Amino acid sequence: MLQVPAPTCKSPAGGKERAVAFLQRNTNSEGAVGKMDPQLYDYPNYATALAAQALHRAGQSVDPMVRWLRTQQFTEDHGWKRNDPPYGAWGMGGDPRVAPTQAMWICL
Repeated sequence: MLQVPAPTCKSPAGGKERAVAFLQRNTNSEGAVGKMDPQLYDYPNYATALAAQALHRAGQSVDPMVRWLRTQQFTEDHGWKRNDPPYGAWGMGGDPRVAPTQAMWICL
């Protein structure tokens, strides 16, 4: 809604503030959005990335979210090498994905 021109669709009074408060309430202390329930796939990487975009557009700080997303990226920090096909990508979130052994790549 932050990108819709005002003449096209008038925002409800207090809507932006309520939306920002909702996102902030559902962001944990590490910067991830979602419940992080191991029994429930709630795609915290996607939710966090989209919430960060919305909050940035609303003029809010997204530094903790960006830091958390970087901990999720398939990089050297988790054993990935630049020549690994998924290098630089992200999974759905949760426990960071570590690189499989080289023998596993041969099987793929």
